[in-house]
Amino acid sequence: MRKDLKRIRVFVTDGYWRKTLAAVRALGRRGVRVTVGESTYLAPALFSRYCHCRVRTPSPVLQPSHYLDFLETYLKRHPHHVLMPMEEDTLLLLARNRERFQNITSLPCADHHHLLFARDKLKVLKQAEALDIPIPRTFEIDNMAEAKPLSKQVEYPVVVKPRVGSGSAGVQYVTEPAQLPAALEHVFRSGQSPLVQERLPSEGAGIGASFLLNQNHQVRATFIHRRLREYPVQGGPSTLRQSIIHEQARRDGARLLESLRLVGVGMVEFKIDSRDGTAKLLEVNPRFWGSLALAINT
Repeated sequence: MRKDLKRIRVFVTDGYWRKTLAAVRALGRRGVRVTVGESTYLAPALFSRYCHCRVRTPSPVLQPSHYLDFLETYLKRHPHHVLMPMEEDTLLLLARNRERFQNITSLPCADHHHLLFARDKLKVLKQAEALDIPIPRTFEIDNMAEAKPLSKQVEYPVVVKPRVGSGSAGVQYVTEPAQLPAALEHVFRSGQSPLVQERLPSEGAGIGASFLLNQNHQVRATFIHRRLREYPVQGGPSTLRQSIIHEQARRDGARLLESLRLVGVGMVEFKIDSRDGTAKLLEVNPRFWGSLALAINT
């Protein structure tokens, strides 16, 4: 164990999530002194033997201004070398208010506008096309007047999803033209614009390419995994995974994240198109991923 790591103090947010527990264990085993913050005491990471200090914070979602005030005051009184946001809401809040923390700790994430860009599936897909990274056939739609013409244009089945979001939230599967208008209207009612994508054959595996990038937006570490099971089974978060080597996913994922000027961590999700064996881009998650423990323990 490196002796200098014992002097490092890291504040990790969002202690409720399993990925946070994985991060706390990994840091603690290296001798890093870890503080965990969460708005409830019923959070697994708070009970880890590697959690040096437990802090109950306001909710970054329900009380964002109080959360920022509390965290800024706490870090001024109790200096930490690194502030590590684990969940997307916390990440975006801290990145948007980076100036409040830049003189008291290190916040290893991209600028707020780069994070927003990376969360927008349409912008990311267009960026990927410019880099010659394969994507599923995708249609953007701006209003319901375009629904009927589009329903006759696409080949079924298709996937309807909001431009912003992760996992299976808001994702709908459409098998015939009559179903498409209702699926599109559902997304519009949520306040978002929908994307319509061809549904890749189910035989193709889902691939997650995870990366660590430095302050110069350069990839410094890579981990690739294949989904073996997921829930819901038609498409959702993975429940069983396997580490693999996949050169195309590594290469395309690295080029994409570097072009998006990300800092810290990010995951690129692909799905293998069983018709040609190509890994096609689905989305980018500019944050820690749920299966972080697999990357740490492999």
